[in-house]
Amino acid sequence: MIQLLRLSLCLLAFFAGCKCANEPSPARPDAGPAKRVRAAPPPGPCANLAACLQACERGEPRECYEASRLWVDPADGGRDLTGAQRLAGVACEKGDGRGCVRAGALPTADAGQLAEFSRAAGRLLPQQCDAGELEACELLFARLRELDAGVEAATAASRARTLATRACEGGDSFSCARLGSALLSGRLGTEEPGEGARLLDKACEGGVAGACLELGLALVKGRPGLAPDPARAVRLRSAARELSAP
Repeated sequence: MIQLLRLSLCLLAFFAGCKCANEPSPARPDAGPAKRVRAAPPPGPCANLAACLQACERGEPRECYEASRLWVDPADGGRDLTGAQRLAGVACEKGDGRGCVRAGALPTADAGQLAEFSRAAGRLLPQQCDAGELEACELLFARLRELDAGVEAATAASRARTLATRACEGGDSFSCARLGSALLSGRLGTEEPGEGARLLDKACEGGVAGACLELGLALVKGRPGLAPDPARAVRLRSAARELSAP
């Protein structure tokens, strides 16, 4: 009797447009893996080259430095090294040590300029590093290492790592990639392949194509402290292509 009653209720529900409680739900189509989202880089000091140049003319050193990085010769699409060095030199004159390093690194600088830029970099970079400029700390470390200033170089490297870690933990995937690359390569004085790989993977998951590619290349053959993983390397390179696609 009870079974007959259940059947009757099920039939009534069916004709009313409902489904029985014990009827299986139709399977939902598999949406597949979620599409990776490209990370948006942190905003720069100016939106584009024209804006950087205008700000540089107003005397803004950070914008002069950014303009030197963006400067492109419109005549042939290649870099105008003389123009880039001029802008970097202006940034240096206005107090940006990164501009001093960049101006001295470009091949258009002569011996006198190199000495002047080097002196200015030595004066300005420590101030900018202390103020929390990550790139200034990295450049300061490289400079001090060349000068064989061990203790001061280690301090600059530690400061750079602290700043990058803070930014990475705050959600900046590009800082994760930057620090991961430095630890993988030893660019900050010590090699930590495991931690570097972890940070690059985090940056890759955060949408930084370059981090996917760098970690993928490292995993093809591996290195001391990082075992090879060719299958994962293929997946990472595929992720890099996906994130780089327009």
